[in-house]
Amino acid sequence: MTVPDILQYLNVLKTSSSIRLAQLVSIFISVWLTAAGIIHLLENSGDPLDFNNAHRLSYWTCVYFLIVTMSTVGYGDVYCETVLGRTFLVFFLLVGLFYVSGKGQVY
Repeated sequence: MTVPDILQYLNVLKTSSSIRLAQLVSIFISVWLTAAGIIHLLENSGDPLDFNNAHRLSYWTCVYFLIVTMSTVGYGDVYCETVLGRTFLVFFLLVGLFYVSGKGQVY
């Protein structure tokens, strides 16, 4: 059972547009928190050829980093130092851009 299903069962969500909005918000938040976890894992483990170059970031710093990066502000105070972290971030942003542009619709 998903969060929108629970909210619909509790009569919090009644219209189809509010149900759809709740679905999209829950998908966005879950993808965002999962991507922050992947960035956290990749940055703290280091590059495969040199594990000594790990960039110590907390999980919540990675969440903040993705908020700033996804909003295209990019303050520059937190950034990916490992090759794996940068590569994942490029693919994550390209896929996100694809879906935000409307080419990849989530149903």
